[in-house]
Amino acid sequence: MMWFTRLRERLRGSPGAAAAAAELRAEEERLARADVLLAEGRRDEAMAEFLAVFSREPTLLDHFSARLDPIAGELGGEVWLAYRLIGLRAALEAARTPSFSSDADELAELLRESYVELLEEHRGSSEATQRIRAIGRLIDEATSRGELPRALIRRAPR
Repeated sequence: MMWFTRLRERLRGSPGAAAAAAELRAEEERLARADVLLAEGRRDEAMAEFLAVFSREPTLLDHFSARLDPIAGELGGEVWLAYRLIGLRAALEAARTPSFSSDADELAELLRESYVELLEEHRGSSEATQRIRAIGRLIDEATSRGELPRALIRRAPR
């Protein structure tokens, strides 16, 4: 929860600080509730809480992924899809940070590969495909803004 504490400190004194602090407290409470649910073995409910927070703030996923990756994968279905879509959004957010540039090509390739994997896995579901393609549009926009390197297509020698 240190991340929230640091962010709250940064927000103090800024316009809208009170509203932002209240929102952060609510997110902290929701994450704490999700942790309790997880400890009680109520994985479905815990993941619903985690996903609700991560959908609002995808970058938080990085702080919890070591614990939640296996659980989301085991639960499968909608939870696994939502979790992976949030992961792609978190990667897109990370692309906006200065530290991203050192591994930009490799991370951009991994991001695109994950996107294509999701499309292939869910090609039979128009609803899922629609949600996945929305992430594809975000990837295209990030590429257009220069946040992601352009994809290289390698062809085998003829």
